[in-house]
Amino acid sequence: MDAAARAAPSVGGALRLFVRQPLTRSGPEHRDIVQAVVDLARTPGVAPGPVDLLPYRHAHHAGTFKDAFTQETGTPFTPAAFRAWRLAMLDSADAMLVVRTELSESGAYEIAYNVHAGPAVPVFFAVHTSCPITTTLLRDLEPLVDAHYAQFADPAELTGPLRDFLAKCPRHTPLAEGIPR
Repeated sequence: MDAAARAAPSVGGALRLFVRQPLTRSGPEHRDIVQAVVDLARTPGVAPGPVDLLPYRHAHHAGTFKDAFTQETGTPFTPAAFRAWRLAMLDSADAMLVVRTELSESGAYEIAYNVHAGPAVPVFFAVHTSCPITTTLLRDLEPLVDAHYAQFADPAELTGPLRDFLAKCPRHTPLAEGIPR
């Protein structure tokens, strides 16, 4: 599936889950934690059905995400192109999964976009114990958007909270296309 097709809403009832993970300041160890959380989100029994991961199908880190962008889109990496692509993906998402393993200014940007300018989809914050949220503006977003927070040391600890979150997320359907949410 090409990047344009992935930006369009799904038609098979799959949950379109936008994954926000640290990229610029992350290493392979962060990627591995994020991948374990993403794998959990797609596991039968946790996911209520098929899950389409956006923008990437796999976790990345500082050394891989730019090449992955170019490979996925066929466009050379620039901050403007990367930002436009990610926001288009977020605009087509049903939910947002923020896996916090490292500080991420871009993550705060995308969360703010979702809450204030974008689709305002529900957000699940999977917060690794090594990187708690201490930023006042990212805590208690519930009045602005459907936000859920779970701290974890082992991704398996997220099984129940993630299952409950994913079960409540709305899905794009063919009949709802073009109808603002």
